[in-house]
Amino acid sequence: MAAHYELTFNSPEWLNEHPELIRRGIELVGPLKPYCVWQTGHDSWTPNYAVKLVPPGCEEVEIYEQLHRLNPAPPNHTLPCDVISSGVHPPFLIMPYLDKIVGHPYTRKWDLLQILDFFRQVIEGIEFLHDLNIAHMMSSS
Repeated sequence: MAAHYELTFNSPEWLNEHPELIRRGIELVGPLKPYCVWQTGHDSWTPNYAVKLVPPGCEEVEIYEQLHRLNPAPPNHTLPCDVISSGVHPPFLIMPYLDKIVGHPYTRKWDLLQILDFFRQVIEGIEFLHDLNIAHMMSSS
């Protein structure tokens, strides 16, 4: 049973040893979504990242590339993301992990207008994706 648990939650060895993660000093420490998304360590000195494996045949890489070619101004609220393709293994995405923004002490002091603006941007981003015929499927996560 323990071996299954480790296979389920640990990132693949090839990903941990990938030259791009090593170059950036990224060390994956825990799953955000078993089998496909991991987070980096939590220390106050280095940025936190999420690293996501993209399944073969998935359009996600093309969608991110399309979104990043567009004007980065609103309503495009796409997170910055690097697509890493090696050819041997599935492509993966490196993007900021926003747990510290949402859980930051500053955000706990938001007034009503700041909270409404946050949700306005979320809805604006979802509408932007819909206008491009892109289904997001992540708003409930």
